[in-house]
Amino acid sequence: MGSRILRSLPLALNKISLPGSRTATVTTDLFNRSPAEGYRIVQEASRNGINVGLDEYPTLQAFQQHIQKCKTFGLWNTSNQGSDVTEKSSDVTVEPKGLYTVGPCPLARGSPTVVAEIRVFLSRELYGEDGAILDSVVPFAEEMVSDIGEHYHSCVIQVAALCPAWISRIRKLGYIVTACIPRAVDLVGSGLTSNFIFYKKLKEDKTQVGTTRKGLMITLPAHISNKGR
Repeated sequence: MGSRILRSLPLALNKISLPGSRTATVTTDLFNRSPAEGYRIVQEASRNGINVGLDEYPTLQAFQQHIQKCKTFGLWNTSNQGSDVTEKSSDVTVEPKGLYTVGPCPLARGSPTVVAEIRVFLSRELYGEDGAILDSVVPFAEEMVSDIGEHYHSCVIQVAALCPAWISRIRKLGYIVTACIPRAVDLVGSGLTSNFIFYKKLKEDKTQVGTTRKGLMITLPAHISNKGR
């Protein structure tokens, strides 16, 4: 699919730096209005094995079900554009090259959960050779976690075991592996591989943790309840 002229671009949130003196603009709202644009990026990431499984989002409907639960942000490679990509921009020949979503973590149990999940979908153009864009995108996504609810204090990122560049960069950003699920991701050219669950606490959880047994509630401060786990 070639470049197209988008006359009504969504609101630009911020510029982020990319390797090689490139820049990308982060925008919102587009994929809820035009999910097919986002799904095109997901399919490209899947075909290139960029941390998206072959059957992870088999249809456009599956992708729509995902973004309906999340805040979705687009990534535009605007290095060669003559002006900023903003809501007021017109006749800008550019199309989205990546996106990320921030939403409730489906692995967390209970409602409301305090754990968010960040998913990043990148074209080969934005990913480059070593995924250096993650150094900018993930911290920016972390800032958006509070947008889905003030009670969210931590987040997870899932990374396929055969994506070593992702693993290295996610670890440097302060994430730790809390689980490994064998044979959970079907990557192109690799078959089934393990899936790592990376976790990071973004802020202190001031809520209290309780355990219920036959109607009896035992409430402990959060910092005590975490000991010995």
